[in-house]
Parts: sequence; structure tokens; C-alpha cells
Amino acid sequence: MPRDESEALLQRLFEIAEDPAIIYEHVWRVGDLIMWDNLACLHARTDWPSEQRRTLRRCTVEGEPLY
Repeated sequence: MPRDESEALLQRLFEIAEDPAIIYEHVWRVGDLIMWDNLACLHARTDWPSEQRRTLRRCTVEGEPLY
């Protein structure tokens, strides 16, 4: 793919992925638990204050492929 076509395609994909209409931003409270499906979404985090504790746990579910 020529570079200019590639840049245009990437720009369109970034516009879709960063569309505020499809973004959920969680406002954390003590005791919150968030779960997401890595197969079906993009996820990221904002900066986390260094003086606050952050605990992450990973859970992998076994089973048949979804495709």
C-alpha cells in the first residue's frame, strides 16, 4: 500500500477508535472492579498517581475458541 493511502487509512482507524461516542471512561471509587474482554475491545489507562496503590489481577478463561 502506498504511504499516502496507508496514512489515510490509519487516520480513519484512529478516528474510529478514539470516537468519544464509543469510549467508556471509568471514575474509580474504592472497591471497584472492572472486567473487559481483550478480544473485543481496546483498552488503556490514564496516568496513575504514584502515591496511590494499584492492584491488578489477570484471569484467563479456558474454553473453545470464539471464532
